[in-house]
Amino acid sequence: MRRCAVLACLLAVGVWLSACRAEEPMEPVTSGFRCQAEVIFDGMTVCGTLTREAAGTLTLSLTAPKELAGLTAAWDGTQVVLSLGSMRLAAAAGQTPMEAPLSRLCEALDLSQGQRGCMTDEAVVLENGTDTYGYVLRYDAATGFPQTLTVSDPAIEAVFTDWERTTTE
Repeated sequence: MRRCAVLACLLAVGVWLSACRAEEPMEPVTSGFRCQAEVIFDGMTVCGTLTREAAGTLTLSLTAPKELAGLTAAWDGTQVVLSLGSMRLAAAAGQTPMEAPLSRLCEALDLSQGQRGCMTDEAVVLENGTDTYGYVLRYDAATGFPQTLTVSDPAIEAVFTDWERTTTE
């Protein structure tokens, strides 16, 4: 009788443990999306629509601060192209304060492609980096869409909301 009770208890614990085993998280969505973004860097906060069509590129159409509303800053992998209405300016490397945040966010998303983070109660957390900086990407466990991205050098914090897919992968 005691043996049956022990076996039943072990079986119940085994069933409970298998039911609690976390599923492997999905990979983050790193391209083919558009979202609202708040990016904090160098003592400045900018807000706008971030569009990420493909690896190596990133566009941020600013809505705030109001002095910059309407300005679009696009990283094409080598330079920042600033647009306002019909005016376009390709800025040489190091000539605009938007270069560092755009290039680092873009590179961090590129490096996250195909990676999987660790599940937490609120999100999936992926820590990665290069020889010169590290980053932490938090993304939604159900959809894979980025929630926050923090870069160490230069210090950049980005919060992403209201995502939508722009391509099907």
